[in-house]
Amino acid sequence: MSEERFRIALKNAAVMVFSQDLQLRYTWTNSSGPFFRKNLGRTDAEIFSGDEGARLTAIKEEVLRTGIEAHTEIAVTIQGKERFFDLIARPARARGKLVGVLSSAVETTPLKEMIFRLQQALDEVQVLRGLLPICASCKKIKDEHETWQVLEKYLQDHTQAKFSHGICPDCMRKLYPEYCSQE
Repeated sequence: MSEERFRIALKNAAVMVFSQDLQLRYTWTNSSGPFFRKNLGRTDAEIFSGDEGARLTAIKEEVLRTGIEAHTEIAVTIQGKERFFDLIARPARARGKLVGVLSSAVETTPLKEMIFRLQQALDEVQVLRGLLPICASCKKIKDEHETWQVLEKYLQDHTQAKFSHGICPDCMRKLYPEYCSQE
């Protein structure tokens, strides 16, 4: 009964579980997808290209050599798309004897994509805050590099604001009184 519950839980779980023998050939997986079924009996080096296969093999060979569990993030290309996984690989034993590697992997690609989109959004939102030194006479601002620059340039560099120029009524009266009607 408990084995049947375990089988049902694994079948519906978001985690992929798989085992490999001492030659690191896949011997079992809880995933019923065609990608995994067609790769039973193959090694990571045979399934994944160059560096990806070599990295996975190295991780699992280290587990076999040391008998110590490995927990790492991996990136592999599956059906032409880069996908990310949180991988745990641990030594598999039967009656105390090392027989291979038992691993679990949770895909983190959607999380990575969401983090990327959020970072892009944050990069687009530029917020001015804090104390900005401004010259009382010429109105230049001292930036984060201790350089004095024109207020408009600083704001354009740090926000999405664009400027056009005009003259306020007070300055118009002060600078160009001849163009102002006398009230």
